[in-house]
Amino acid sequence: MRSFYNQATPTLTPIAPFSYVPSNEHAAWFAIAYTIACINGDISEEARKTFCKLITSKSFFSGHQTLDYFFELKKISDLLPPKEIIRAAARLINPENAPTLFCIIVEILLTKGYLTRKEENLLDYLSLRLALDDNLTDKITEVLLIKNKGNWIS
Repeated sequence: MRSFYNQATPTLTPIAPFSYVPSNEHAAWFAIAYTIACINGDISEEARKTFCKLITSKSFFSGHQTLDYFFELKKISDLLPPKEIIRAAARLINPENAPTLFCIIVEILLTKGYLTRKEENLLDYLSLRLALDDNLTDKITEVLLIKNKGNWIS
């Protein structure tokens, strides 16, 4: 019995932290937009409609099954915080597409006519991750705030 207790104990190998890499730029768009749309809990009916309309109306998604991107995101959305999903997905966004993606996200968030502090902070983080110019993001946000001012969600 003594030889059993005197054996060297194996060292535990730490498990690498879970990482997320979207399957392509389309999945990255979807992951960022949906993650931010759901930032205050569940996505509202009006925001969901706006999200679906804006995403599916882009020729960028022509020939793609956006439902596949939803299921890809759902596999990891409970495992990672929103900023980690955004950080990972933003790496795949073509710089030419970044302003359009940012505009879509602001429009989704503004379906209710205003931004919460949490949403503003997340938009700041997104613009940083997408390497967008502050003047451009301010203009996009200002125009969409004017456009959506007074929206009433029942």
